[in-house]
Amino acid sequence: MATTKLAYTTRQIEIDRAALTKFKQLKNARDIRNGKVDSLTELLEGGGHFHTGFVVNVRDDKWRLLDGTHRYLAVSAYLTRHPAEKIVVEVHFYKGLSDTEEMEIFTIWNQGMKQNTSDFLKQYWDTLNIQKKINDDTTYPIHVIHKNNGTKIGLSMLFFPYLTRNDLPYAGGYEGSALIFIEKLQSWNNGKTELTSDGIDAMEDMRAFLKDYIFCFGAYNPKNLFWKPLIYYPMFRIWYENKGNLTIDELRLKMKKLSNGEGLNAVRFWQGMGAARSNCNRAVGDYLKAINGTAQRNRLYITSSRNIVDKQGKKNKEKIKIYSHIDIEVV
Repeated sequence: MATTKLAYTTRQIEIDRAALTKFKQLKNARDIRNGKVDSLTELLEGGGHFHTGFVVNVRDDKWRLLDGTHRYLAVSAYLTRHPAEKIVVEVHFYKGLSDTEEMEIFTIWNQGMKQNTSDFLKQYWDTLNIQKKINDDTTYPIHVIHKNNGTKIGLSMLFFPYLTRNDLPYAGGYEGSALIFIEKLQSWNNGKTELTSDGIDAMEDMRAFLKDYIFCFGAYNPKNLFWKPLIYYPMFRIWYENKGNLTIDELRLKMKKLSNGEGLNAVRFWQGMGAARSNCNRAVGDYLKAINGTAQRNRLYITSSRNIVDKQGKKNKEKIKIYSHIDIEVV
């Protein structure tokens, strides 16, 4: 991503209902969180004020809202209740930015804040060839969106476990910054519409996994236990490491053991917990124990590593295969 250095001016603006019409909300703005709007409106009702200014781009006689959507909606709600009132806010004005520059300015103003991946995906959505390829492919097992909904899976949830497929030790899904995630997806772009070989590999690996996963556990549905990150992430790692060792039918038969008996108990235990890397690391051992049972051949595993101290007291790492949380083999 390029770094843009563009000048802006800052002014204190008195906002009334008429002035609100100068603002224009953008289609790629943050997803609206009604609870946040309500809390900001209550702040105004109590005589409070915003400590953070609005960021706008003046273009086509409109103040295009780059940052401050929730504050704008709160002001609008407050002035609807109190039409005679006015609110003084700070506004940072850019002028004549292109769509690309607007995205970069959004990034600059949000870098110091807690980064919500879905918000950044929404901003940069049209720059990601991988989502275009997936959504244009009518044979792809599921289509993607910037944030999980009832019919489409979030692009981050789809690829988070892929990005950590070779990590040692195993520690679940991707936990880097939203911007680095965006940059990784952009690195798969080949021109304006195509994918690099790495992008093609990622798309096809996930296609194959999704086919097997849906066959075993049903179509994507956020209410389906098996589509919770703490089940989905470890199961991708298990599938990825074992897909070359068994036939499709053999692998699917083993994966399906997670849908009943000890496997289902493990899923129910873990599904309500967050997909923190430490949780994924513990959960995967339980899933493998349920899948492998008492089998001695064709057992599924994941590769990981652990810290050791040798006889001289030197700290080191050793590579291991995990067949369950108690069945570990040094490679």
